[in-house]
Amino acid sequence: MERRKYPRIDKNLPIKAFGETFDFYTETMNIGAGGVLCYLDRPIPIATKLKITLVLPSREKKEIRIDCEGVVVRIQENLNVKGKERYYIAIMFTEITPEDREKIIHFVNEQLGLS
Repeated sequence: MERRKYPRIDKNLPIKAFGETFDFYTETMNIGAGGVLCYLDRPIPIATKLKITLVLPSREKKEIRIDCEGVVVRIQENLNVKGKERYYIAIMFTEITPEDREKIIHFVNEQLGLS
């Protein structure tokens, strides 16, 4: 059963995140107004708090930058990748302005052909 409050789309977007003990730059695998799924070559403990910068492409402007905070809510090792470890990291947004959440909703709807 789908428990998500917001729809998600599979999209590779640049994401930078840092916390007290982690600092990484990678790509999202999917995104919604409630959070993102990304991948890393090392695990991050669940409940790790992160400051996040996302960049959304835009037709109107050059790009839309979103700065918010999140927490790691799920981690899963992908055993199908040969040669190197890859971990899927699910991050739920915990501190995001209503305006930035709306930008993500608009972006997702645009990608789904709903706007």
